[in-house]
Amino acid sequence: MSVSEKLTRIAENTERVYQAGKQKGHKSFWDIFQENGAAKSYAYAFSRWNPDAFYPCHDIIATDSLTQTFSFRGATFDMAERLRECGVILDTSGCTGFSWSFFECASNHLPAIDTRNASNLDNTFYNATKVVTIDKIILKSDGSQTFSTPFSYLDSLENITFEGCIGQNGFKISNSTRLTHDSLMSIIGALKDYSQSTDGTTYTVTLGTANLAKLTDAEKEIATAKGWILK
Repeated sequence: MSVSEKLTRIAENTERVYQAGKQKGHKSFWDIFQENGAAKSYAYAFSRWNPDAFYPCHDIIATDSLTQTFSFRGATFDMAERLRECGVILDTSGCTGFSWSFFECASNHLPAIDTRNASNLDNTFYNATKVVTIDKIILKSDGSQTFSTPFSYLDSLENITFEGCIGQNGFKISNSTRLTHDSLMSIIGALKDYSQSTDGTTYTVTLGTANLAKLTDAEKEIATAKGWILK
């Protein structure tokens, strides 16, 4: 073996040892940070983190409030893809609060978010101006959640799917003028049926002029037939 070949092999072995040590240190950090996967409280956990540091080793299973949990700062990244890359899941089905959860979040793609254990979703995505796609928002089936302002200043949003029921009178998403037709139909499909209501309440949903222009009269009628006024 030549001197050059020996030096090359030494360099390769050194790199392997370095990467192994780096990976061990990485996992040790996340084992402590996530309590070996047992952590349940994630309020403010990743607030103001640079996305380059977000490579969790354990599933994120939160059962507390997610206040400013995902307020990442820095270069735009795909949070949904990052979680898949790390082989972990985000389980928010036990979360009791989502206030400001994704405040100014640097991610352009969010995974499914299960909100069924929370009663109030106001300001969840406040000023998250890089978010383009939210895979799914899972709501309570009875439409009892309060979330008149979860999408304030979310003008980048294009794709969103709702599962469950939107029952909040005054639901507003007019800032998101780039919503696709499918996203708008998902909203209309999720609206609670108030057609048999006798309490005299006038129910409104504000999509905004730009979004209303993407719908046909027949599609708008789906909402009005449920007792909603579209604005």
